[in-house]
Amino acid sequence: ISIDRLQRKAISYGSNVEHSVWVSPKLPKIFSLVETSPDGHFFATTGNEGRIHLWDATCGEEINSWQAHEAAITGLAFNSTNTILASSAKDGTIAFWDIQTNDSGYSLIDSVKLDSPVHTIALSPDKETFVFAKSDGDVQYYSLEEKWYHKFLGDKAFANDQQIIWRSNNDLFVQDIKVFEDTKQLVYLMSDSSITALSLDRKKTSFAVSQNKFSDIDASQNNNLLAAVDKDGTLSLIRLQRDSFEYVFKENSKKYSRTAINPSGILLAAAYKDSIRLFEMSSDSSWHKKHEFSGSVSSFTFLTDSTLLANGFDKSLVLWDTKSGSKLAETRGHKDDINCVAFCQNDSILASGEDDGSILLWDIKTGQQLYR
Repeated sequence: ISIDRLQRKAISYGSNVEHSVWVSPKLPKIFSLVETSPDGHFFATTGNEGRIHLWDATCGEEINSWQAHEAAITGLAFNSTNTILASSAKDGTIAFWDIQTNDSGYSLIDSVKLDSPVHTIALSPDKETFVFAKSDGDVQYYSLEEKWYHKFLGDKAFANDQQIIWRSNNDLFVQDIKVFEDTKQLVYLMSDSSITALSLDRKKTSFAVSQNKFSDIDASQNNNLLAAVDKDGTLSLIRLQRDSFEYVFKENSKKYSRTAINPSGILLAAAYKDSIRLFEMSSDSSWHKKHEFSGSVSSFTFLTDSTLLANGFDKSLVLWDTKSGSKLAETRGHKDDINCVAFCQNDSILASGEDDGSILLWDIKTGQQLYR
């Protein structure tokens, strides 16, 4: 929506603040939701009366409006092709509307009545199913084509361009989440140190990965390997199957604290006391220690091609050559302790974060600080 057609104002009524938006004179002055279609051609609005208004974003004209729910609408979501608009309401109903094929401009495709109010709805990462959150804490998927829905637990995480939404379960929360695209599995480390693998296909099966307690995990997409450190300091490599798992490597030194595995799944780094141990997979699929880098560890990560390993500790950032084991560079531009590092996707920039909330960007080739 062009900036000259969209104006926002906050109008105060005593202790209450109402947000008003005008795109054209016909748009209701006060509403609760606005949702734009993926291609930017449409947007939908609603107030507290359960009515949906559909607008042409290019000219600001209202295309249609209809009574969608008896209760107040809590969520709106377009599908990826802009042909379906999903809506959720406080009375627990979810409706799916065809907004292009009917003479009236809309028609009801399907509706679902749930046992508790729905707070919001969104299009899921596969672009075919919708995900919605209920007032009782459940988060569920729903497929229009196959008429199934499934609930699962957790917090919130992002994986590449995908967004997985979770909820907390009593005193438990999710510490880390990894996604395996080949097997369509999501693996999450809970606050009770357990690891669970959840299948994101239609079967929606889940199983516990080992009975051990874990403190850190990482994943390799190439061969479905999960690197994990037990609470007792044991380092493990676990290969995930569709509904099972197997240990392929285990280091029982009981001194490990963090781990990282490279994208191709042939190099494994692990923090061991005041050093980093680098393991490599041999041609016979066995694992052996290749190098040991000196220095404390707070966070480390591999470059995409795995030729470099970046390590942050205290206020220093170090680059290691994974082939020769030599230190290539060390920077000291941080004012506070480093707690996380990551390579940008083009592999030319390294980002590092510190305890005071600052983020620094570094040129990998020159070692110069680009931004703070």
